[in-house]
Amino acid sequence: MEQPFFENIYEDDDELFRDELDEAVLWALQDTVWEEQASQIDGLTLLEDRIAFYQQLRKEEALPDEATFFLIAWVVEEIVGERAQVLHDQQFATRFAELEAKYHIDPDTLEENSELPEEYVALNIEFAQAIKALFLATFQTFGEHKMASLYRTQPEEFDRRCDVGHTFFFGEEGDDNDTADDVFHD
Repeated sequence: MEQPFFENIYEDDDELFRDELDEAVLWALQDTVWEEQASQIDGLTLLEDRIAFYQQLRKEEALPDEATFFLIAWVVEEIVGERAQVLHDQQFATRFAELEAKYHIDPDTLEENSELPEEYVALNIEFAQAIKALFLATFQTFGEHKMASLYRTQPEEFDRRCDVGHTFFFGEEGDDNDTADDVFHD
């Protein structure tokens, strides 16, 4: 069954991750013409400005393709997360609450509950589809038609590219190579 609410792809929905990512991008761009611009990106930078910067990095091939793919996907995820919360609050929260009351469903124990009413499962699917539509629309809004297509038609490849990009900045668990994560957290 689909999760009842939006789930971050990268499990990095906090300010700490954003700060660490900013440090990692700056580290990756040190001693390049992009270092100064990267140093100006911080927690107050608008998400739309981040996308424009990351798209410029991709266009100029300042970072590996998967690295900029990850950066752009991460920003889109952040934007969708905000929009999904609004969508949930405006169109789904009441409907979920009504079904939870009707069927005595505790949303905190949904994963343990294997048999859910068909109505509730259908609402979860509807919400998941609405979030997917938000992702696609957001990619399209920022001119990321190829990313939207990949997200829609080849989700495994989309995830793989994001994972490779994430690894570029943070390494793999147990990896002893120098990455931004190693440099800033040793």
